[in-house]
Amino acid sequence: MPSGDSNQENSPASASKHSTPEGSGGPAIRRGTQAQVPLKMAIIGGGKACDDLLTLLIEEHVSPLNIEILGVSDPNPDAPGLIHARRLSIYTTADFKKLYDLSGLNFLIELTGSNAVREQIIKTKPLEVSFMDHRSSRLLWDLLQINTEKCQLQLEEIALQEEVRQHKEYLENILINSSDMIITTDLERYIVTFNPAGERILGYSPEEMRGKKVEELWINPEERERLLSEVYSKGAVNNFPTTLIAKNGQGVDISLSLSLLRDNAGQIIGTVGISKDITEENRLRRQLIENERLAAIGQTVAELAHCIKNILNGLKGGSYLINVGLKRKENGMVDEGWKTVQKGISRISRLSLDMLNYSHDRKPDLQATDPLLLAKETTEMVFQAAKMEGIEISLKGQEGPAVLLDPTQIGRALLNLIDNAIDACREKIYLENEKPQVEVEVNRSGGEIRFTVRDNGMGIDPEVRDQLFKRFYSTKESGGTGLGLPVTQKIVTEHQGSLKWESLPGKGSAFSLLLPGYLKDPSTGKTSKQ
Repeated sequence: MPSGDSNQENSPASASKHSTPEGSGGPAIRRGTQAQVPLKMAIIGGGKACDDLLTLLIEEHVSPLNIEILGVSDPNPDAPGLIHARRLSIYTTADFKKLYDLSGLNFLIELTGSNAVREQIIKTKPLEVSFMDHRSSRLLWDLLQINTEKCQLQLEEIALQEEVRQHKEYLENILINSSDMIITTDLERYIVTFNPAGERILGYSPEEMRGKKVEELWINPEERERLLSEVYSKGAVNNFPTTLIAKNGQGVDISLSLSLLRDNAGQIIGTVGISKDITEENRLRRQLIENERLAAIGQTVAELAHCIKNILNGLKGGSYLINVGLKRKENGMVDEGWKTVQKGISRISRLSLDMLNYSHDRKPDLQATDPLLLAKETTEMVFQAAKMEGIEISLKGQEGPAVLLDPTQIGRALLNLIDNAIDACREKIYLENEKPQVEVEVNRSGGEIRFTVRDNGMGIDPEVRDQLFKRFYSTKESGGTGLGLPVTQKIVTEHQGSLKWESLPGKGSAFSLLLPGYLKDPSTGKTSKQ
């Protein structure tokens, strides 16, 4: 018998399982009432076509065709179809005539591509066994392929339906279990979706809200119009704070993230809004702010009381010296006591002014001012008193056009720095070749005005640096209010400037006020940077 050719028929065809029986000795394959008789078939030719057919019929589970493979024959023991059959525990043989003895055999497929083998099969096969040769097997192959594809499509459809079901359940779970309110609207702004969290937050049931205009929930509908315009321009807006009306008529503070809702084609079909109830959060925030305010007031009162107590102790000491001096008629003691009282009065005056400056936010009263002249006038206020104590004050600077600043406030800030420099010099013991000096300098650079006050006094110790701008904190032995630097920093900040400083313990310090140098155009009245 010629060997099965595995290369002549790479794509075996198929025939209908309802072939006309050629005998009456066994369960013939016929139409009508016996159409459901299972095909118990054998394959003659174990080439590539046989290998593919085994994969299609067995490994891809084409069970609706009710086919059972009983055996495979091929004289070549290494034929791929024969190897495949052995792996599947299907009977194999080199002589196709031995297939005739298989119990229940009722169908033969010849896949050798050999006419000689075909003729031998026709002459030798049992009459009750139907037969399909390699020329007509294409029909069977096509039917099997169609059935396989149908089964595959059915499986894919089932899988797709399951995936859709799972996605639907997932989205429904998000809507049901979300702690945030989720509302969707159509293009006419009617509410389509209103989840249970919306009922918990606003009190309306989903049934009550469906079909209503979403603007009915807004205290200020015009606000939603503005928000919607921003959403259409940007695509989405996040964490927008607003207030909605609950069913009981009360306002509910929410943080709303609103975005456009699109279909699969990218067309806008409405909006989706996710809202978080921040009513309690806002209440707690207001309470925290109030608690912090009260705590700050308490701390300020305590610090202020401590500062006033120190001033009062100085006044008591001065008044005691005056009383004793008057009783003893000692003018020297009276003068000393009176100086102490005057210092106390001066400190109270400075404390009052500092408190007023520190406690109120104020917009600078900008006036055309000559920075160098302002520094000169401020320096002259303390020049004589410092000179009497042996402290030399010098002034230098660059001349230029007047700039816009608040001369009263900047003058006060500059005076605070000069007073601090003088105090630093008072507290240092100088060598014989040293003299206490304070230098005030005015510079113009890069569109900025810089006032710098340098001294060769005590300097600032490292452990004091972190406390330097703390309210009511002072290291002055002569007694300070502890508000000079905080007030100075506040004044500079109100001018959109900055305060810089550097210091070396025992060597001295330098503090600089950096202010934007704005000029005023006399013809237009507008300001521009110098």
